[in-house]
Amino acid sequence: MFQKPFRIKSCNVMKGSERKRWKVLLLDHFPAMSPDDLNELLPSKGDVSAIKLHAHCGASVTVVTLSKNPMLFELDGAVYPTVYALWKKPDMLQSLTTHPQVFSKLKGGADLMLPGVVLRNGSQYGRTSFGNLAKGDPCAVDLTDNRAAVAVGKTALSSTEMYESGKRGKGVLVLHTYEDHLWQMGEATPIPDLGPPFPTGDDVQEGDQVWANDNDSNAGVASEDRVQPEVSLQDSQTVECKSNLESMDELLYYCFIKALKTSARNVDYPILVSTFYGTHLLPGVPAGHVLDLKKTSYKKFGQFLKFVREMGLIDVKQLTKGVESIVSVCVDHPEMRRFKVVEEDVGYGGEPEGGGRRPYEPPQIEELYLVSAHTATFFKLFGYG
Repeated sequence: MFQKPFRIKSCNVMKGSERKRWKVLLLDHFPAMSPDDLNELLPSKGDVSAIKLHAHCGASVTVVTLSKNPMLFELDGAVYPTVYALWKKPDMLQSLTTHPQVFSKLKGGADLMLPGVVLRNGSQYGRTSFGNLAKGDPCAVDLTDNRAAVAVGKTALSSTEMYESGKRGKGVLVLHTYEDHLWQMGEATPIPDLGPPFPTGDDVQEGDQVWANDNDSNAGVASEDRVQPEVSLQDSQTVECKSNLESMDELLYYCFIKALKTSARNVDYPILVSTFYGTHLLPGVPAGHVLDLKKTSYKKFGQFLKFVREMGLIDVKQLTKGVESIVSVCVDHPEMRRFKVVEEDVGYGGEPEGGGRRPYEPPQIEELYLVSAHTATFFKLFGYG
């Protein structure tokens, strides 16, 4: 919104009654703010002004400045803090974190795409991965190396919808960024170093949850600049077959993701569910284990597919009653990115008698010819049939 110059319509020193009105607005939008927080942003005594301006997009915006630094702006009845305010009060808004390479795209006017969001609790991707945001809520954007806000906007989806989208589409509709014309209205202060938004390296203590490194080209980051994380199936630790494949549910889920990442990786979708199950999932059962759907909590493979579809991993289409096909796979889903095969050798149906591994035997193919009714008379002339 402020990437291009705007036109100032009026600028007036804010009176006491107007300051009280703005404090009420702030409390309505941000109930967790304390009286000290309000007084720091809108002091009773100080150079506080209200500026009305027209943005290049035609929107009318009211900006509140403190000592010539823009602190708040009102747009369509909603109040947003600027980066100057968030540098003073970093907890004023919930933040979504992205990579430093993405900021150049945001500064150029792009919205924050969900594939570019770095998730906290990435090892347990779920409905709380994006916090507790409603659609249209004010939201800040910070970077993986500094929790100081670099952008402010409103959410394009609720937290639940972000999760259900499988990290696809827009996450934040960006309104204001560091180094835009609204920031230039103030003292043009550089970004302060407030430390990383999550523990990293030697700062990680026992019990801390480290953020997962989820990257995507849709976020505007070149592939050669991205570091692909090597994380496991559960709790961001190496998965060991004997411990993590004890339950049948875990075994089914492990074999499903493994099939998508290995034998079915280059499959031309759509593919029949029955074909996928028999050709790709079952052959990937680790040696020494036997997959029994009836011993899972799903009981049927269709119920399991409904579960992974709700996670955003796949899309399933019903062709006819009782016949379904997998039409697409979300290869950028965090579960797909974290997964790696953990057993050294794989096989299906357990080990053969004697403890040895059953060697692979290629199928024997024979070419056969069928005598049709039209050619039967010809063969009878030569004593056949």
